[in-house]
Amino acid sequence: MRLTESAREARVKFSKLKRRCERLAGEGATDEELENVQERLKKLEAKMTESVLSLSAIVLAFPHDVPHFVPPIFEELGRFLYMKRSSNTISFLEKDVKETLLEFKRTHQDNWLETKTKFSQAQLDVIEDVAIAPSYFS
Repeated sequence: MRLTESAREARVKFSKLKRRCERLAGEGATDEELENVQERLKKLEAKMTESVLSLSAIVLAFPHDVPHFVPPIFEELGRFLYMKRSSNTISFLEKDVKETLLEFKRTHQDNWLETKTKFSQAQLDVIEDVAIAPSYFS
C-alpha cells in the first residue's frame, strides 16, 4: 500500500474510532470494550505517525529538486494540519507537517517560480497556508 493511502486510511479511521470511543464512554460501555477501542486508537496513532514522518522524509529528501511523485504528498500532509487536536500525537503530527512545509519552502525559495509550476493549486494552497504568515490587519 502506498504511504499516502496508508496515511489517509489511518486518518479517516482514527476520526471515526475516536468518535466511537467517546460515544461508548458516554453510554457506559464495559471497561473491556473501552480498552479494546483505545488499543485500536493507539495503533492508528502509531500508523499515522509512521506515515507522516515517512512522507515528510520523502519531501525533505530532495532539497533542490521536485520529483514528480512529491507534489501529491503535499495534499495528504495538508490534511493533517487541520485535524481536531484530540491527542498529543495529533499535535505532534501537525507540528511536524508545518516544519516540513516550511523547510521545503525555504530550500526551494531560490527557484520558487520554476518550482511552483510543478504543483496544482490545491498543493500550493497547502504550502502557502503554512509558509505565508497571516497579516496583522486581516
